[in-house]
Amino acid sequence: MKLRNKLIIIAISAGLIGGFVVKNKNNTAFAEKNVIEGTSITTDKELYKKLSPNIKLPKVVKFKENGSNTPGINKRSDFVATLLDVLPTGTRDYRHQYKSDDGKQKITFNVINRPTEVDLEGVPYQKKIILSNGVEATYASDNRMQTLSFNDPKTNLFYCLIGEKVEGEFTSEELLEILNSLDEPK
Repeated sequence: MKLRNKLIIIAISAGLIGGFVVKNKNNTAFAEKNVIEGTSITTDKELYKKLSPNIKLPKVVKFKENGSNTPGINKRSDFVATLLDVLPTGTRDYRHQYKSDDGKQKITFNVINRPTEVDLEGVPYQKKIILSNGVEATYASDNRMQTLSFNDPKTNLFYCLIGEKVEGEFTSEELLEILNSLDEPK
C-alpha cells in the first residue's frame, strides 16, 4: 500500500479525511513509502492491543437521531471495522469505526503510536477544547466531517475522532463526550 510522499491521511478509506494532513511533532510532514505490515479491515475487537499497552478506548459512543435531543444507545462495543497499519518507520496506526443503526452517521476512532499534529490549514472552522483530563484538543469542521484530536502527554499516543453524518454535523460536544470517556480496556 503506497502513501503519497509527505502525507499520511488518517482515514478508514481513501479520501475520508480529505484535506487534514498529519504531521509529526516537530511540525514537518513525514513520508511513509510502504506499509510493512497491514491488517485488512476486520472485526477483530482485540486488534487495538497490538498498537500499545497504554491505549485507551471510548466507554461512551452514542449517536443522536436527527432532530432529537435524546442520544441513542451506547455503541461503544459495536465497532464494525478495525484496521492496524505498521509502517517502515515503526509508526503504528490503529482505527476502528462505529455506525449508527440507520447507517447515516459514523465515527472513526484513530490512534497513532507517536505524537502527531493535524495540519488544518484551509479548514474553515477550528477551535481548541480542554478535555476533562486537562489536555488540549482541537475540534475542526469542514462541513463534510468533523474531527477532535489530541496528543496524550502521558502515553505519547495521538487520538483522533472523525465524525461524518449524512445530514448535519457532529458538534464539538458530541465528540468531546466520546473522548472524555476514554479509559483503559477491561
